[in-house]
Amino acid sequence: MPGWSRRRFGKAKRSGWNSSATYLHSCIKYVENKRATNASLRERFGIADRNASVATRLLNDAVDAGMIAVMDPTAGYRWRAYLPFWAAERADEAGTVI
Repeated sequence: MPGWSRRRFGKAKRSGWNSSATYLHSCIKYVENKRATNASLRERFGIADRNASVATRLLNDAVDAGMIAVMDPTAGYRWRAYLPFWAAERADEAGTVI
């Protein structure tokens, strides 16, 4: 297809594409009734455990873009889980604990 090309995940650097992929990962995990975490993101995109900081940066970029939200902001980075922005808004409106 014209205009479409395959990209290796790490080659896109800090583009909106990475935030979108991270957002979609959190949506899939939400629908599966699971949590999107640093480990789940690394597994999905084939990021080595020794490069956990790459996944952390991707998650932080998506949070900064407003695409995903941290389930419990008081949790340490190692234990953080993430939701799509719309799921976090729904939980806030219902007054439920995420």
